[in-house]
Amino acid sequence: MLVQAEKIPFRNGGCGRLTLRRSPALNALNQEMLRQMREALERWEFDPEVSLIWLEGESEKAFCAGGDVKAVVEHARSGDLGFGEDFFLTEYGVDYLLHCYPKPVVCWAHGITMGGGMGLLAGASHRVVTETSVLAMPEISIGFFPDVGGGYFLNQLPKGVGLFLALTGTRLRGNDAVSIGLADALVQQADKARVFEALASVRWSSNLSENLHKVSKTLRDFQLREIQSTLIEPLLQIGKGIRGLASFSLLLDYLKDQIFDSSSLEEGRAQFFRGSPLAARVIFEHQKRCVNKSLQEVFELEWSLALSFCREPDFLEGVRSLLIDKDKSPGWRFAWSSEIPPQEWQKLLAPQEPHLLRPELLRRQPRASVKS
Repeated sequence: MLVQAEKIPFRNGGCGRLTLRRSPALNALNQEMLRQMREALERWEFDPEVSLIWLEGESEKAFCAGGDVKAVVEHARSGDLGFGEDFFLTEYGVDYLLHCYPKPVVCWAHGITMGGGMGLLAGASHRVVTETSVLAMPEISIGFFPDVGGGYFLNQLPKGVGLFLALTGTRLRGNDAVSIGLADALVQQADKARVFEALASVRWSSNLSENLHKVSKTLRDFQLREIQSTLIEPLLQIGKGIRGLASFSLLLDYLKDQIFDSSSLEEGRAQFFRGSPLAARVIFEHQKRCVNKSLQEVFELEWSLALSFCREPDFLEGVRSLLIDKDKSPGWRFAWSSEIPPQEWQKLLAPQEPHLLRPELLRRQPRASVKS
């Protein structure tokens, strides 16, 4: 099994534990993994013997490095667009289910947590990172966009910061993620078993809100107190600098002119300029359109956009260059953003019909956020 699903009895109630077991691929989510996760989550959803969900990765290097876009592109290059449609339908369905799950979901995001891994983390009620965590949405480097709800959870960050992270794929450590709002608790990787044992001793009730607070209280007992991040103040300043920029050309000028006093931020800026100019233009527009939209509305937009990208040569070329041939020399369709005719990025953002994800989104309502 690529996802180990175990029901573990607690002192009262119990835990549904999901362990990603595709370590050679850094737990990149393929179709079978997503199906196995969905099957277990639906089986435990109303099981009175399951009080919470625990989601982790077997690999010490990564919780989840993303979705298996390599398979999506290999099928698309052979003319099979249906595979991508089914993949994103399944992936987004699992992510949305996590956001709506009627029980606490603890995601232990150690190591590399990027792309599709961020989608799983964002859907959890309790997002735990460790000193090993490295978080990012680096889709621009493969000619894609930050999906799996990225238009929603990146827009929950301080204004401008999410847009910068979406465009640059800047990497954050665990303390950065907690400080900026992408995670809830920073806990030592060595304490994972102790945290699990503490949760096993909780007196669970049938009330979701009570159980969410009990998980928060348990995590506070293990949270590292020193979580200062030297990256946050520069990120907040960048956010202030770009949040009022009305046009992509103004944002481009800003990124060209600034000098960031951080190797992580400078590498993010370099990744932006190495990435697909067309994807950058779409990311800018998508993030702007998602401001103040509901989670359901964002998922609707992203499913359509993902399908459009399956037909986009830059996505096929980016994945070929970075993940298939690994030459890291993508031949983007446009060398500069100024060369892109407006209709090129506008057609990618056009809605796709029939909207196969919509019935799934209408079935459930997102869980209320946890107030610690």
